[in-house]
Amino acid sequence: MDLLQPTPQDAVAPAPQGDLYLKFELGSGQQLAFPATGVLEVVELPTENITAMPNMHPLLMGTYNLRGEILWLVDLALLFQNTYLTVANGQYPVIVVQDEDAPVGLAVARICGMSWLDGERIQPVGQAPPANLRPFVRGSFPQTDDDLASVLLLDPDTLVRSRPWTQ
Repeated sequence: MDLLQPTPQDAVAPAPQGDLYLKFELGSGQQLAFPATGVLEVVELPTENITAMPNMHPLLMGTYNLRGEILWLVDLALLFQNTYLTVANGQYPVIVVQDEDAPVGLAVARICGMSWLDGERIQPVGQAPPANLRPFVRGSFPQTDDDLASVLLLDPDTLVRSRPWTQ
């Protein structure tokens, strides 16, 4: 056996093309995605450890002590779909993004994973998304499966800077 000949185990996967995105759902089946560069981390937070705050905007679910730092939690389903987020297992999947002053937790129904998306295939969405979602959409990425809708690509920086929960 020639030790210098490559074997199938030595084969290297091709380098991914495009940018890395975190895909998630809000409960309607529509997949949304944030660029991974805009995400600090993803955590699951037990509902019983979220502290509700009185007299706050309905989008704010409350606060959570994440390793000694106060994390405000925003219900993205309520913001984008006018329905409160529900979870079956007693834990909210939360995408943590950076606001100007502190991190903000964006609660979602389900994390769908990470995907490399080729920027050349991103398409404009026009007037297709609901009006309350439109300001945060960068474009859409067509799914390869015919029965799946396209993934809407959102800008987390625009979302947290707009602070819809303060209006």
